[in-house]
Amino acid sequence: MSYTYYRRYQPRNNKRRSNFRSFFWLVIILVLLALGVRACVSVISKISNEKRDEATLTVTSGSAEVTLWGEDEAKEAASAQLILEGDTLHTLNDSQAVLRFHNGTEVTLDENSKLIYESFEGEDDEEQVVLGLLQGQVWVEHLPMETGTFTLTLENDLMDIISTASTFWAGHRAQETYVYNVEGQSTVHFVDRRASEAVVVEETVLNPGNKSLFDEEKTTLFLARQSVVLSEPMSEDEFHPQWLSGQRSGTGEVIEDEEALLEEEEETDVEAEAPTEEVEEETPKEEEEPVAINALKITVDAPTSGATLTDAFAIEGRILEGTASRVTVTWSGTGVPYALGYFQEGEGSFRYVADPEYRNFSAGENTYTVVAYDSDGNISNTVVLVVNGEF
Repeated sequence: MSYTYYRRYQPRNNKRRSNFRSFFWLVIILVLLALGVRACVSVISKISNEKRDEATLTVTSGSAEVTLWGEDEAKEAASAQLILEGDTLHTLNDSQAVLRFHNGTEVTLDENSKLIYESFEGEDDEEQVVLGLLQGQVWVEHLPMETGTFTLTLENDLMDIISTASTFWAGHRAQETYVYNVEGQSTVHFVDRRASEAVVVEETVLNPGNKSLFDEEKTTLFLARQSVVLSEPMSEDEFHPQWLSGQRSGTGEVIEDEEALLEEEEETDVEAEAPTEEVEEETPKEEEEPVAINALKITVDAPTSGATLTDAFAIEGRILEGTASRVTVTWSGTGVPYALGYFQEGEGSFRYVADPEYRNFSAGENTYTVVAYDSDGNISNTVVLVVNGEF
């Protein structure tokens, strides 16, 4: 049998080669890759979760101090300093600082303000941060989380302000404790902290444009379990407090400083004083000014004009005739009328607190101009009070 015949006519082994071995190794490689990716994601997630309790402090003007947990001595805050539970922040004179959390929530501290990062609790997507305002005032822009919730509680001497997404400013200065809710809703627990354990006496929800303001007298009544007003409307100038000059508002707009605003108003006034003759005839100045009427009269009982004082004081007055819907006080230092937040339409008396810490009472001569308005916008007689400050 020739070799050619053998190759041509002998049956061949046509058994196909198995691909099982290649498929087996492909599966092994894919499994190893999946395990590696899962391990990387787990490590990154763990690192991310561990950093959720961190906050960053940035000093925007002046200087600030930080007292780390477990230490007694305060040290000057570093640039973009890391803040953890138990740390205390303190802004000095003419200073401001911003505390930023991982979800973008910002807490702006005014000058001479002291804030403690009390606690952080995080489980899955539920996070709770508690801050304690020991003194001063803060502006809070609380942003919502993309997933889950980030609950921020700001405690001061009388209130627990609880927010899941809102913009508000709050303070504890001199004889006043307050919260002004600008955007969103904030739940406020009014707390009696005199006992070993704090007791929640009242609770309210502040809607946008509402505030809760307690002076020394109102606080005394509240702690005595007397009925007090927990919520009242804010005036327009309270949506953007003067101390926040140059910082972002609740709407994200930039608030110009007070001097720039006054210059802009002066320029507007100059333009309004020299309009065309046609405009003057259409909008006479006399129609824009409120009309003083004898039906509304006020008086100021204390202090005496010309008095010299060394500390904070209260301007106390009465409505002698008529019914007032609001009372304003203009301090010579700013020239901006301030509508009294406590005053309710129909009340017979009013009170305005002037304090160096409120920046409405300074050394030297201070002039306070007090007027009242009725529901139709008619103005009362004007009371001018001069007080000299020596401190």
